Amino acid sequence: MRRRRGSLESFTLILPRVIKKLGLERGIKEQRALELWKEVAGKAIKDKTVPLQVTDGVLSIKVRDSVWRQELYFLKEELRGKLNRSLGEEIIKDIRFL
Repeated sequence: MRRRRGSLESFTLILPRVIKKLGLERGIKEQRALELWKEVAGKAIKDKTVPLQVTDGVLSIKVRDSVWRQELYFLKEELRGKLNRSLGEEIIKDIRFL
């Protein structure tokens, strides 16, 4: 099997343009927010929460109990800011704790 020289490099240059053209950038960044949740939230919070989904910029987080849900409500803007800084732009507009 012959490979053309530079084909992998060409792929890495083309892929971001294809993703942008198909309008997938936001969805990829929203998925990344789910992956970053545990890192951004910290150990105490991550052990009591599960990131579920991002829909139209709203991150839904399942919380173990109502006491933690109330506590996280007060930390919402701080957590949202950390996530968006990690993502490099404002992808998460709100967080809902369920």
